[in-house]
Amino acid sequence: MLLVEDDPDVRAIVRDQINALGYAVLEAENGQEAVQLVEHISAVEVVVSDIVMPGDIDGYCLARIVNERWPDIGIVLMSGYRGESRHEPQPEGNTQFLGKPFSRRSEGRDPAVPHMNPSGDFLSGARIVLVEDDGDIARLIVQTLSEFGFQTTWCKRAAEFRTRLKIELPDLALIDLGLPDVDGMALVRELRESDDCGIIVITGRSHSGDRIMGLGGWCRRLR
Repeated sequence: MLLVEDDPDVRAIVRDQINALGYAVLEAENGQEAVQLVEHISAVEVVVSDIVMPGDIDGYCLARIVNERWPDIGIVLMSGYRGESRHEPQPEGNTQFLGKPFSRRSEGRDPAVPHMNPSGDFLSGARIVLVEDDGDIARLIVQTLSEFGFQTTWCKRAAEFRTRLKIELPDLALIDLGLPDVDGMALVRELRESDDCGIIVITGRSHSGDRIMGLGGWCRRLR
């Protein structure tokens, strides 16, 4: 599989997700490099490409080139720009669109497997992201969750979490309110816009205002 993405941070996250599905990944930074790789590497069966990229070959142009020259290669165009596909001609051939952030359905996982039941109890197989700048606390939480069979991704900064959020929406986010680069409540407000992500607030704050803000809606608080 060939992954085409100009943002190195986003590319690394998508690469890890594709690897987790069992596929080997080649990487290209732009459309020109992608065309060269496909020309010289016959093993490429699928091209996964961002739509908006620098240079003369964006995702749509790359899809047209691949469809014309290598019609047996499948193409997946991914973008976080809503409605973008409605404003551009639809490529023909083996082309599919994948919106960011990725979901269980878009990744090929079973969407019928719930990550939280009606009573709010957490179920196995969920994707957890921990946003915590304190390494000792983070390692303790990750280790504890691993003992219960959960795999947890640790983000040390809000910026790192936001980059990951562009690509993958977790089932559950554990967020420390005292982050060094942004107040944790800002992340909570961002996530509350999505109905697909549960939130647990991790904080040592005892002020009643923090409790009300953190527990508003369906947010849970750990202290």
